Amino acid sequence: MHQWSAKLTKDNTVFQAELLALNEAVKYSTTPKTNLPVTIFMDNRASIQASSSPKATNRTTREIFEVILENPHIKLSWIKAHVGYFGNEAADSIVKTAAESKDVQLNIKLPKISF
Repeated sequence: MHQWSAKLTKDNTVFQAELLALNEAVKYSTTPKTNLPVTIFMDNRASIQASSSPKATNRTTREIFEVILENPHIKLSWIKAHVGYFGNEAADSIVKTAAESKDVQLNIKLPKISF
């Protein structure tokens, strides 16, 4: 198991945070290059769908797509949230700790909003 966390600004979205975490997970899954099957379980379908699209335009989703394309041993799978899956509950705890911390924030571009 690998643990990683980062603090985003209050203006960043949950979707951005999910994508950032997924990006770290897929990058981590490429080392060492053993090509053993890896399944990353997420409770956010939108992140999985966006990252699985060859038409992704967001930089982070594009990075995820390219890593998965180059590493067919990595699979993404959806699981239901808040039903007691150990890894999912542990991740939620890490998220809460990071959100409440006083750590230096990552500067992730905010999504474009059009009216």
